[in-house]
Amino acid sequence: MQSNISSIETWAPLIALSLVLISWWMHKIKKTPHRMSLYETLSNVTIFVIWRYLFFAGGLALQFYIFNYISKLIPWKLPSSGWVFALSVLLADFSYYWKHRFEHQLNFLWCQHSVHHSSEEFNLSTSLRLPWLGSYLNWFFFVPIFLLGFSAPQVLLGHQVVLVYQYLIHTEFVQRVGILERILNTPSHHRVHHGRNEEYLDKNFGGILIIWDKLFSTFTPETKEPDYGLVHPLRSKNPILINLKPWKDLFDLAKSLPSFRSKIQLLFVAPAKTELFLKLNQK
Repeated sequence: MQSNISSIETWAPLIALSLVLISWWMHKIKKTPHRMSLYETLSNVTIFVIWRYLFFAGGLALQFYIFNYISKLIPWKLPSSGWVFALSVLLADFSYYWKHRFEHQLNFLWCQHSVHHSSEEFNLSTSLRLPWLGSYLNWFFFVPIFLLGFSAPQVLLGHQVVLVYQYLIHTEFVQRVGILERILNTPSHHRVHHGRNEEYLDKNFGGILIIWDKLFSTFTPETKEPDYGLVHPLRSKNPILINLKPWKDLFDLAKSLPSFRSKIQLLFVAPAKTELFLKLNQK
């Protein structure tokens, strides 16, 4: 199981970067109508490389340590088998849905997740625009899976599969995939998620399956071409600024609040309701 995780960690980044190069060639040589600008692509790749080689190992080690510790507290254990692997992916996908949804509903999680949404383009390089602190903040959403008897490697492998799938759906080349649109999170569904159109905001949180969104009323279909990016655009290609400015902005807002309690409450306010919260609580 651990060897499978190591294989994904080794080969996935290389394959991802190779596919970005192919995508770039298709955009420029084939002259597709979709946007994939040079500086935006370089910024996304730089963010990914810094994440992979400076932050990823520490985040994964932290997750494995916590997951392994929690797993040892559960007396029952599931065997390593095909059906257990399939179930781990399903549960990881369900946990991913809620993680993703709360990233849009809590300021302290949105600070790191907004990094991924700040691009005004949508292509394979956009999927590499990863928050450097993400793996340090989101691990607790996967803890309930251990109550069923899964081991740390089983949970991590299931999560890795969900993340690899997410990479593939960041594309405008694929329009619709027929009947699979009813079940899977497809490029069309994920384009909606990256849109800042009012009707697209906070929709389609699913990882592999779109059925979670349909079950919990957060689904909307793609009815027009999305306008990608943040409601309040960042407009920067600087990888450091892209990752750190959301945190600075939140810190500045917290300084404007009069009490320690209101500063802590700000962390758990929904981004869409932050302006109202500030009006009610500022000095």
